[in-house]
Amino acid sequence: MKKIVILLVILSFFTVPFAVTDAQEKKPTIAVLPFKNISGKKEHDWLSHTIAESIVSKLGESREVLLIERSLLEQALQEFKFQKSGIVDAKTAAKIGKQLGARVVVIGTYTIHKDKLQIDARFVDVETAEIKAVAQDLGLEDNALALSNAVAFKLFGSLTRVLDIKTVAQTAEAQDVKKEKIAKTDLPAGKASDYYSMGYDYKWNKKDTNKAIEYYLKAVSIDPNHENALFELGYVYNEKGEYQKAIGYYSKVVALNPGAKDAPNNIGLAYSRLNDLQNAEKWYKKSLDIDPNYTLALNGMGLVMWKAKKYKEAEGWYKKAIQSDPKYHMAYYNMGILYDDMKQYAESKNYYKKTIEINPGYVNAMINLGIIFETKDKNFSDAEYWYKRASEVSPDNHLAYYNMGFLYSNKEFSRYNIDTAIGYYQKVVTLKPDHDLSYFYMGNLYYHDKKEYPKAIAAYEKAIQLYGKDPAYHNNLGLVYEAQKEYARAEGYYRESIKIDPSYGTAWESLGYALYFQMKDSEAKEAWKKAVSLGKASAKDALKKYYNITDVTDGITPAPAPSPSPAPSPSPSVSIPSGLSVSEYYSRGYDLKWNKKDPDTAIQYYLKAISIDPNHENALFELGFVYNEKGEYSKAIEYYNRVLALNPRAKDALNNIGLAYEYQKDYVKAESYYRKSIAVDSSYGIAWESLGYALFYQYKDNEAKEAWKKAVSLGRTGAKDALKKYYNITD
Repeated sequence: MKKIVILLVILSFFTVPFAVTDAQEKKPTIAVLPFKNISGKKEHDWLSHTIAESIVSKLGESREVLLIERSLLEQALQEFKFQKSGIVDAKTAAKIGKQLGARVVVIGTYTIHKDKLQIDARFVDVETAEIKAVAQDLGLEDNALALSNAVAFKLFGSLTRVLDIKTVAQTAEAQDVKKEKIAKTDLPAGKASDYYSMGYDYKWNKKDTNKAIEYYLKAVSIDPNHENALFELGYVYNEKGEYQKAIGYYSKVVALNPGAKDAPNNIGLAYSRLNDLQNAEKWYKKSLDIDPNYTLALNGMGLVMWKAKKYKEAEGWYKKAIQSDPKYHMAYYNMGILYDDMKQYAESKNYYKKTIEINPGYVNAMINLGIIFETKDKNFSDAEYWYKRASEVSPDNHLAYYNMGFLYSNKEFSRYNIDTAIGYYQKVVTLKPDHDLSYFYMGNLYYHDKKEYPKAIAAYEKAIQLYGKDPAYHNNLGLVYEAQKEYARAEGYYRESIKIDPSYGTAWESLGYALYFQMKDSEAKEAWKKAVSLGKASAKDALKKYYNITDVTDGITPAPAPSPSPAPSPSPSVSIPSGLSVSEYYSRGYDLKWNKKDPDTAIQYYLKAISIDPNHENALFELGFVYNEKGEYSKAIEYYNRVLALNPRAKDALNNIGLAYEYQKDYVKAESYYRKSIAVDSSYGIAWESLGYALFYQYKDNEAKEAWKKAVSLGRTGAKDALKKYYNITD
């Protein structure tokens, strides 16, 4: 059965008390009865109460009425034996209304025929049993949200006329504003159009979004059908990252004006940001049904396909967007990202440059250009040019300076300069004081290159203060103390590193040296043997040099150093063609994995690709992804680490290593990698959501809640579900 999704905001009902105040006596009491399913199809019976609750939620927005509490309503329905079937007879509804003390009863019907849903609602005057007002709407089954909103709007308007309610004292939107702690001010008197104009001025000219919301809400409190004010509220909430609210307001616009292409497009955008790709695609297509050449919707479809890893389809949509509007810079920028993902770097650079040509101030394109020049082309002078241009255009963008720090600390760069690199990292932490990775890299430069140990210690300590769960931070701080011959202190930091990650071979090797220089020979040998078992070949050299030990299998089975996994033998039924290019092997592997759902054969193509190009970042990443899915976590981590060796800022690889550790229930390591991913991109919602789980399983409830709340603010609906499931948090 194809279910109809209706999104509802169920508000607290007002219970009719035995003793009421004078103010309450003046308020009409309303009972909303279950709607009757007249389609004859029992699978749709569940809508009976759902539609009624949708009407309740709308009427509940007003303080001018009282609503019958559900328990009293259900008791009355049981007595009349109408609990499940719904009521369509006005006289029966009036009898129930009298028993409940209601002045007005809302009844209605609904039917579904093929793909069409029709909702009919009526107001019944309890005293006369007369139908005072009717509201109706018909539309596609999939558009149930808009239909229910449309009926609710019409009923709401009828209510104000039938009961002579001149204004709505408090709307649900105003309650939302109150929750957001927007300062309540006395707004000047005026018409709905006046409030809308003032809100528009605050939003677009005075850049005061919160004040704009107040005026827009005032406009819709006077005129609930003010399309422009509703649209602007949707726009503002989309900007604020409150996507469900945005969808709600845009849906009201759709209900009022089904031919408005902007509202369905922006609903698609909200769903895309929520990573609900199915709904995003549906709403973008609704917008394109209205205008097939609508550039924003064409671009939106490209984004949906890109997120779904349907690269060829994404390319087609972006090209349509560019054809529709050759000056729309975002379509060019998105093409740049697409080709970057496809490892077609020349095309990617061309589109980034076209983006900047159209919009000279678009910093993201400049930074992405710089990264390609630096990491793929090894063209450091051009990388420097684009990073500097980004910092000139946007002096407060910390990522431009962060990348400059990497560039100037690269010894392959002709202008390699440690002091300059440190200066850029210092600029990052000035703009973003919690950027622990910048402190860590500063510590490395002070320690390795400048031998300025006090400054290195200060930098590492700051990194640990900001994030104490990274074993490398503690290990490197230990190295600084070891360099100053403070071996006992170094030992303490190495052990702290191992406590965080017992499989961190680097710290075991470091610990061996700290113990050796304290003449703790037995412990030093064991530390180095452990390091060897974790793949540290240099620890094997230390055992041979200092203790003449060449056999390190005493009680420990050493693991070999990580190396690329060999390709599995092809299945007899699978023939891997020869003579293809590396991109063709990768593309075929990708098609087999994502379209044909054949991961095992996909692996063979990916491995063929990296046998030709060992640094094919996308093939390495996909191998990590497939092995994570197959539960072969060590292989997954191996390939993701190879991605990081090529691109230390690959946030997806960092996040997915975290997933591999989480799947193995090593939540401390998982947390570490999720935080590293967030350090690269603090707006990466997936990593925030992942971090929430790692913290939850460590019983760090407060931190888990905060991580999931952050993920929700970045559009992760899964985090919202987690908050509800584990902490019963719905707001």
